[in-house]
Amino acid sequence: MNARHIALAATITALVVLTHASARPVRDPVVMRPMGGVTFDIGAERAVTYFLSDNGRCKLVLTQAGAARGNHPDFMATRFEATIDAGKATRYVSTDGSAIDFECHPDARSVRIRGVEPALADAR
Repeated sequence: MNARHIALAATITALVVLTHASARPVRDPVVMRPMGGVTFDIGAERAVTYFLSDNGRCKLVLTQAGAARGNHPDFMATRFEATIDAGKATRYVSTDGSAIDFECHPDARSVRIRGVEPALADAR
């Protein structure tokens, strides 16, 4: 991982904390473009995700974190990475059972994000 990716990951992690009030659960499908970050609620926490299109695959990065408490920025963050083949999908399930599906478009130039109902999260 080079310095550019480390800086980008740090920036995205900061966005998770700063967008505490603006994040919403993913109810309707959202389409994400390469390097176009999307922020949303997942369970009681916040998440931010982006992807890179690379050789017909979507390289996805998701960072999930709880809200900082007062002046103590001692929150735990979880980083999830997946390489999704074009036309395929993957599911991220958080520790509380909330799930999000990520579907790489057949041309690998967009990713469709869809929240999964809790009862369906274990169905896969």
